Amino acid sequence: MARKKSVKEDSSGELFAAKTDVSLPWRLASNHQNLSYMLAAGLLMGPRGFGGRYYADSLSRCPGWILLFRGRVPRLELEYAVRENPATLKAAIATLDLHDLEGPVRIIARGGGIRDGVFPRDLQEEDNALLVRAPLPVNLVEKLSFSFPEDKKTLEDRVLDVSNVELALPLEVDKTLFAADTEDPQSSLVFPAASADEDRPPVLGQVTGGILAMLYHMANRGETSVAAFRTACGQAEARDADWLGRDPILAELASWLAGGKLSARANIQARLFWGVVDAIIEARRDGSPLRPIEQTLAFLENQLGAMEDERYRPRLERLLQDMRQAVGFLDNTVTELLERHKGSLSRPLLLFCLRESCEELLEFSHPFLSETEFLLAAILFGARDGWLGLPRALRQPARLSTLVAHRMARVEQGQNPTPLRLSAPERPKPLRELFLPGEKGWSRKQQEAALELARKCKWTEAIQTRITLDKGDYRVVVGNARLEILIEGDVKAVATETDMEKILQRIAASSPGIEARIEKAVRELLGA
Repeated sequence: MARKKSVKEDSSGELFAAKTDVSLPWRLASNHQNLSYMLAAGLLMGPRGFGGRYYADSLSRCPGWILLFRGRVPRLELEYAVRENPATLKAAIATLDLHDLEGPVRIIARGGGIRDGVFPRDLQEEDNALLVRAPLPVNLVEKLSFSFPEDKKTLEDRVLDVSNVELALPLEVDKTLFAADTEDPQSSLVFPAASADEDRPPVLGQVTGGILAMLYHMANRGETSVAAFRTACGQAEARDADWLGRDPILAELASWLAGGKLSARANIQARLFWGVVDAIIEARRDGSPLRPIEQTLAFLENQLGAMEDERYRPRLERLLQDMRQAVGFLDNTVTELLERHKGSLSRPLLLFCLRESCEELLEFSHPFLSETEFLLAAILFGARDGWLGLPRALRQPARLSTLVAHRMARVEQGQNPTPLRLSAPERPKPLRELFLPGEKGWSRKQQEAALELARKCKWTEAIQTRITLDKGDYRVVVGNARLEILIEGDVKAVATETDMEKILQRIAASSPGIEARIEKAVRELLGA
């Protein structure tokens, strides 16, 4: 439901009429191919973000800026969105809710004039379009509209053909939105030229989104994992720095997320690890033909050549040799490789070579690998695949997709001189975090939810039933492979308890996840 901003209250408490109503509809003219790609990417973005799969639409009017119309979309914009291939492209209109957006924009008046302003403060009644700096999170889109049922069906079929789009948006057929205009006020509009760096592919945002998603799916494994996810969300708690600080590489997570610069205390392992992540980003940004693994090896070889610490050089040489072997024909077992290389730099890098996808990593386990080593491997995999490369299963729950879209847009907006401000959505809490004890221990609600979880998952070793009986004689009946105790009267002293530590251990061992229907029921009991 859109929020009307037709009335405001000033600091004195008196009411006064706002300059204009900034509520919906704000509409983007596009086509079904571009929209399906942006749904997968989680971002509304400029043409360079499509990796060569872009069809000209209103996003190319001023590359790097998103053209939004207030009310009716001009007919010429709808025609422009399908002109590259009218036989197959289907015109579509995305309706956005901008009530949580604030910041610098270019405002287009009904007569065609363009001026700089701040949204929503400077919007006037006669203004009917905006140029908003890309990218925007796709969760600002409220619905997608089509002119014909078959056009809507084309998008639905397109989404089914790709593995990483969850179509949660309402789709509608509304011919009135596509009706020809009697007049087209934007027909003679001359858009401002965009500088070369304004339309940049959202590489950093995509990498951040992939890392954030992987940290969420790792977060059930332990306290360090929960701390890493909270930190990546920008909602770290006081104790989280202590958990991450136990490893020199993880200790730099917050610094890297804040802008890619490590702290002065970062050691050589931390600089090599985060250097690999940066090398992957640069390669994607430059369109390098090298695969991420090849880019990683090239970066480490360059570092080896420049390394002045002779004590560390032999270790890095051995690691590079085994990484190359792991990428090709493996002479040694995984166990032998992990035995040969210990530490939170070497083992994550070996896993990076040994496993093909994020899903494979989450399903992999080995007794030699610590929680921290798995976490760091997850960061590498998330950076390699990015949000765009993750399948539907790793984009769940819906709150995760919403959070990632916001964080990706925020990271990219943060690279602009004057970024837009977007209200942050509520972050999803991993199941383990919901079961962490408070200052007074576990609450009754947590214990009841834990009992339900243990029952549904058949974790019998985590359940203990205590029956308290008064002194007396009781009859025992044995038969049909079971034992019964017959008690006169009504026995109420039966207590079923859960071992909360074993529950946490079981949650960790169940990574990458507990069955969705069971987790949903438990979350409902917890009110989360």
